[in-house]
Amino acid sequence: MSLPLSPPPSLPASLPLAPPVPVAEYDSPTDRAARRRERAVGRTLSRSRWWWWPMIVALVLMGMWGVLRADQFLSGVLVWPRQGARFVEVSASLPTGSAMEATGGPMTVVISGLNTKSGTAVATALLPALSADGGRVFSLVYGSGIADEDLVTKYDALVATVRPDEVTFFGSSMGGDIALNLAAHAHKLRQQQLDARAAERLRASAGPFADAPVLDGAALRAPATGGVSPGDAAPSTDPSATTQGTAGPAPAPRVSTVYLDCSPLAADDVRDRSRTSADILTTLTEAAGTDGGAATRVVVEVMAQRRQWSSGLLPAVSVRGDDLLFKYRQVMREKISSPGISTALVKDQYGVIRRMDAEARFAELGAGAEPVRIVYFRPVVAAADTVVAVERVTRELGRLAAAHGVEVRAVGVPDGHHASAQTVPQAYLAALATPFPGVELIGEPTQVTVLAAGRR
Repeated sequence: MSLPLSPPPSLPASLPLAPPVPVAEYDSPTDRAARRRERAVGRTLSRSRWWWWPMIVALVLMGMWGVLRADQFLSGVLVWPRQGARFVEVSASLPTGSAMEATGGPMTVVISGLNTKSGTAVATALLPALSADGGRVFSLVYGSGIADEDLVTKYDALVATVRPDEVTFFGSSMGGDIALNLAAHAHKLRQQQLDARAAERLRASAGPFADAPVLDGAALRAPATGGVSPGDAAPSTDPSATTQGTAGPAPAPRVSTVYLDCSPLAADDVRDRSRTSADILTTLTEAAGTDGGAATRVVVEVMAQRRQWSSGLLPAVSVRGDDLLFKYRQVMREKISSPGISTALVKDQYGVIRRMDAEARFAELGAGAEPVRIVYFRPVVAAADTVVAVERVTRELGRLAAAHGVEVRAVGVPDGHHASAQTVPQAYLAALATPFPGVELIGEPTQVTVLAAGRR
């Protein structure tokens, strides 16, 4: 049963309007004074608590800095032990017994490039050609950082142990800068020892006039046409070698050839995109006073490749979960799990490029009777190298070769890219198997350029 509905109440035809508010009702002098007092009290309270928000910001920054320091410490202990750089032998057949202490034969030192996954991968890819003459092959494996003095000291220790007659360097990308530095150091030591031997021989032949200042140090250096016989210049393989009857160390090995694979000669040779990324990383870590550790590196590497796993801009960002997980696993596998690839190492490797003084290195390599020879590997198509401006480096090598009497040749690599010895090793193996200066053409004749004849 439905209840009867009562009719709606009748509404007036029009509602009466509220009376107008006087203009000065809420803007009287008393009200304005009250508002001024309230604002003054608010400003006073704000000034009394000005430190509140800066303190919050400071605490947040200190917390982030503490996390970075803890990340760096734990990574240095658990993930990237700081063992320092070391030379690892990758020869096909390792010698045993007394042969480990002295060989008297050739030796090759391979130096990998920036942020490489394995310190021995390049040497392993080129091993058939590098060890074809029975020489020892060593690869420089980075620790968690690079110090120039440390590398020189460990190289000298390696030479003192192996005692090679001749040493060849192969530097991949940034490793070419380290190769040039070590080659200049080794060449300088050899020239100093040859000068000392020539001076000792001159004093011995002078007899009673041995103490007379006949020649100065510059005149004692053997000229390019001779002055030191081949027998004198050749290092002895006997650890007990003597100089005019006086026991002393064997001469430093002769530096034969330095192979550079897409190596920059200065920071400006690194293309803008790669250099900008390195500068940002350096600036951020130096500003924070810490390099962080594995967790920091994961975040930086994943965010640096954000376009591969997300699209759009804030606030409309679309994240592809599968791609993000793939990128995370890739970073962990290639950047974290490999020993030694720390943020500090990346900074130090870019520091090697910034500190590189190609003019001084070529001046040292071109001095003396045995100028060092340089072979520069680069892709045939310069634009294929997206990291280093190889066309610019090739021109600079030509200038340096002519200025300092160093014989330099550029070898084009078909289908090559930046430092592609691991991916297309056939071109490298063919060039390494051909004695310098008779480097044969690889592919089209335009792929090899003789930059300067230099001294022979």
